[in-house]
Amino acid sequence: MESIAGIWLLLLLPSATGFHLPPFTEVKFLQEPSDVVVTRGSDLILECSVESDGEILGIFWKKDGKILDLEEDERRKQLGNGSLWIRNVLHSRHHQPDEGIYQCGVRLRGGGAGGSREAKVSVAGPVRSVWQADSVPAVPGGCVLLQCQWQGEGSGPIRWQREQREVPGGARVAILPSGTLQICKVEPGDAGSYRCLLGNSQHSQHSQGVRIGSDVELKVVEDPTIRRSPHFLRRPSAVSARQGGDAVLECSASGLPEPSVTWLRDGDVIAISSPKYSLLAGSNLRISNVTSADSALYTCLVDFGDTNDSASARLDVLVPPFFLVRPSNLYGRERWDVELECSVGGNPTPSVQWLKNGEVVIPGDYFQIVGGSNLRILGLVKSDEGFYQCMARNEAGSSQSIAQLIVPRSCFILFLPPFPPLLSANLFPLFFLSSELAGHPPSSPQPPQDLRASLVSSRFIRLTWRPPAEPRGSLLHYTVLYSHEGAARSAIFPWDLGKSGNFVGFWKGALNTSQPGISVGNLEPENSYKFRIFASNQFGAGKISPVLRISTRPEPQTPGPVENFRAFPVSPTSIQIFWDPPAFSDPPILGFRLFWKETETGKEQSLDVSGRSFLLEGLRKFQEYRLRILGSNRHGEGWWQRQEISVTTLSDVPSEAPQNVSLEVVNSRSIRVSWQPPPPGSQNGFLTGYKIRHRRSSRRGETETLEPNNLWYLFTGGQKIPQKFPKKSNF
Repeated sequence: MESIAGIWLLLLLPSATGFHLPPFTEVKFLQEPSDVVVTRGSDLILECSVESDGEILGIFWKKDGKILDLEEDERRKQLGNGSLWIRNVLHSRHHQPDEGIYQCGVRLRGGGAGGSREAKVSVAGPVRSVWQADSVPAVPGGCVLLQCQWQGEGSGPIRWQREQREVPGGARVAILPSGTLQICKVEPGDAGSYRCLLGNSQHSQHSQGVRIGSDVELKVVEDPTIRRSPHFLRRPSAVSARQGGDAVLECSASGLPEPSVTWLRDGDVIAISSPKYSLLAGSNLRISNVTSADSALYTCLVDFGDTNDSASARLDVLVPPFFLVRPSNLYGRERWDVELECSVGGNPTPSVQWLKNGEVVIPGDYFQIVGGSNLRILGLVKSDEGFYQCMARNEAGSSQSIAQLIVPRSCFILFLPPFPPLLSANLFPLFFLSSELAGHPPSSPQPPQDLRASLVSSRFIRLTWRPPAEPRGSLLHYTVLYSHEGAARSAIFPWDLGKSGNFVGFWKGALNTSQPGISVGNLEPENSYKFRIFASNQFGAGKISPVLRISTRPEPQTPGPVENFRAFPVSPTSIQIFWDPPAFSDPPILGFRLFWKETETGKEQSLDVSGRSFLLEGLRKFQEYRLRILGSNRHGEGWWQRQEISVTTLSDVPSEAPQNVSLEVVNSRSIRVSWQPPPPGSQNGFLTGYKIRHRRSSRRGETETLEPNNLWYLFTGGQKIPQKFPKKSNF
């Protein structure tokens, strides 16, 4: 080296082969807990098994974010492999100690820790019957539905018994997901006393099931008063199913002649003969091993011979979170900016949370969530070392991926005044020693190839490159150095020394990635930036690439948010929407895009509109919708309206009659009429009451008005009922 006036101190870590980085510690969960529904009094095992090439100090469990103390717990014990055993699950209206979110965690020597995916434990019960009819009539050759309805905080499989014996499924008989028992092509032998039970979950082997309500009598009769005209017994309703499971869209009809059922998917006829699709009890569509591609609108088309009718419902397949890009192990020098990548998919769109050593990372000045789900850490310090986890959650479950960040102690050269040439005296420089000065070990990688900008915008630049021609080992990550051309040196720090010790350049920061591409954000429009890149393998950092200079584009002027956005229901199926254009848009507005989402299903639709108003039609009756709108110009779409508008369509008369209306002779002068409300999807509002029209022979009709919570009425004091009148009758 050249002689430099002044005092300087060189500190080196000696090594026979060059500069070596400490190895990463691999952590892998072999078994993780899963969501489960259990019954009271049953036993439950939540699986957990972990392996690591580091020293495992212990496995622990969290419930609802708090570590469980299992030493003093008589019912909850940790098994030898790390799994959690819960005996005699407890659950009551005011005490649910075992229900919640569970997570298995591992502690490693050196202070590191990590956690499994989260699992939701739900308890099926207590339950109580909402309604169950005393008797239900059926005609030979027809179809009948026996309903099993309940209220509770969870559910297990529903079982049906006839004369206290299990009802087997078959071509004519099916127990549907709603708990309903459907019997078609009714035979006289189907008559009898039926009961439904809340069956055993997969973790309860000893319970005999919880009986729901009283028994119901099925009577097979030839009665001309029983309705035989073509009609739906049940219309399909919206269904959510988890990926990999089976989905059933319920649909049944009755009448003479016997109706035939055809199913359509988004308007196309479904081939029931395929392995994917089958019919339960001749009319309910079962879709096996559903995937996201099965999400669609399904239509049940019923042919009654001379007429037909149809009803539609949407299937939404819930997909647990899955990783498109997992975070990778990274090395980072002190004062670096590093970014841990994480990209997930799933339905609904998963939320992402980052954890460090098992604790939630709170975004702030130094920890930032960028690109939707990446974690950026600004100005690394030694205490930032640890195990970082990307935890993704949605309604279908959770997933996690873990990576380690190591901040090694750097070799450095410290200059004390007077400073060497090319250095400004207003900096007190701390130079990190690169592998160029230490001498590249024979196994360090060559520079990455073809560094270029694949996408340039006003605020970010997308860089891509090809791997080194000679990686000389397993590539661990790439490091991208970047800086603003001409930036004040106080905003950047010096990086890299050549073999001669000469200063090479100042760099604002560094980003690490395991992929051959990265987006550098938070840039300024119409400014020039320079970039360099090097790769690292298990032997250390390799040679650095030449400088790439790129200028960002001017800031495009997209429209601001619309003003005075408002909406009002004008009918049970339509909403009138108004808005004013954005206060500023240069270039001019070309149009608007309106988005609306049905709150119940979460499905969002959109269309292009123009002007300052729009009548949104074809909506469901008495349903809440969330609306938002944005403008667009030749630069693209503008800003979202800051707040969604919620609007509920107007109510309307029920579109279907009360269900399961029946008459029962109480005594010679009294008749009891009972019924059930119309199906929920057909009530079209809050029920305000019922009206019963009745008349005696040769008299004018009369009307009785009842409150909405009354589901029966007793006619008394009338003429003596003739003996030929059936004791029970349904219509």
